[in-house]
Amino acid sequence: MTRDRRSWLAVVLSAITAIVLDIFPDAATSFPMLHRWVIAIILGAAVAAVVLRSRPPMGGDSRD
Repeated sequence: MTRDRRSWLAVVLSAITAIVLDIFPDAATSFPMLHRWVIAIILGAAVAAVVLRSRPPMGGDSRD
């Protein structure tokens, strides 16, 4: 996977993570909105970091 594709994948996955983590605790608990957003941003950034650090499979795109 090229770096450009991984960048887009990181953006999409981190956005989905942030949205899910903002909506789910709202329905399940009474977390204040600021706490939900802080948790969502931190975990979204963690997802992006994992995606961007992942290595392509052997025999994959060597242009990375």
